[in-house]
Amino acid sequence: MRYVPVVRSRRLILILVLLALTLGVLTTAPAVAAGKDTAAIPFTAATVTQTADGYDVAWKAPSSAGAVKVYAGTDPTDVGTADEVGSGKSTGSVHVTGLEPAPRWYFELDPAKGRSLVTADHSLHLESVPNFRDIGGYRTSDGKWVKVAELYRSDGLDTLSDADNATLQALGIKLVCDLRTDTERSSKPDKEIPGSSNEAINIIGEDPLVAQLTAAITGGDKAAQQELLGNGKAEQLLVDGGRSLVSGTIPLAQYKVFFSRIEDPDNLPTVMHCSAGKDRTGWASAAILTALGVPKSTVMQDYLVSNDYLKAKNDKTLSQTAALIDRSLIEPVLSVRKEYLDASFSEVKAKYKTFDKYLAAVGVTKAAKQKLQAELLAG
Repeated sequence: MRYVPVVRSRRLILILVLLALTLGVLTTAPAVAAGKDTAAIPFTAATVTQTADGYDVAWKAPSSAGAVKVYAGTDPTDVGTADEVGSGKSTGSVHVTGLEPAPRWYFELDPAKGRSLVTADHSLHLESVPNFRDIGGYRTSDGKWVKVAELYRSDGLDTLSDADNATLQALGIKLVCDLRTDTERSSKPDKEIPGSSNEAINIIGEDPLVAQLTAAITGGDKAAQQELLGNGKAEQLLVDGGRSLVSGTIPLAQYKVFFSRIEDPDNLPTVMHCSAGKDRTGWASAAILTALGVPKSTVMQDYLVSNDYLKAKNDKTLSQTAALIDRSLIEPVLSVRKEYLDASFSEVKAKYKTFDKYLAAVGVTKAAKQKLQAELLAG
């Protein structure tokens, strides 16, 4: 096992003193030291990136966290201390090699002071489903962390290979939320993941414009393509779509169903997906992360990275359709852009004023939000 450690200094942990008022008399309760089970997670950043020969694990924490040990394991709920793969100071990194093949490796960052953090590479690196990734591993504004291995987002599972399906089966997926239309599902049905159930949650209904676009593209109708997508209409189509996902009657009702499913811990781990895993799934992911307290900048980062994971797939589509439609017309539809997600957030503000009021509109009450946070956040 090879690793390159980087280490920092440490300081003593503060002792909390609990004061209680009993029958109007001020009394002093015994001091409670903040230990592994009660302290906050000290890490302000943590990333895992799979490389050609292993994994790069990096972290940042205040110097008060002290030295950090890094453990590797294949069970996110019990990484264990049997396989220590590196160590470093409160801010540092290690390059891990020599791990045996496994469906997924998780890394536990164990500081001298404070609670440990389990994290992993967001991407599952599935060749047949390139946009399949974990939305866990992000830090919230108040210092908590979204748990890994609970919620996944993906592009269509109709292309899932047997080898990649075996990987997903090993993750223990309980529920697959298929956010596509009935037409999409009937033409490209999901490959079943053994051990999971599949629920159709049609976010947008059957939009006639989709049929028009499909006919115009496959038929090579240049005039219709220009009418539907030219002069900035393609970009505007996605901007308007971003707004509709927030306030449209059908999306509101269907996202309400979706949120009710992930509120049930018996449905976790859950996979949510549409065709490309970027628009309907993109807003579902953004809404969940925002509800959990993840900063908007991080939510945007998670949204935009679909362009990286889908690049090879989109390049292939552009190549195959080059004779049928101009690249400039279809590329805005295949990609995600900052203005698309900004349109959704702007619609939340315009229609509901606050994000909590939007959540209430999709059935996420204050109690339900607290339940989600308790289930999906660490620390």
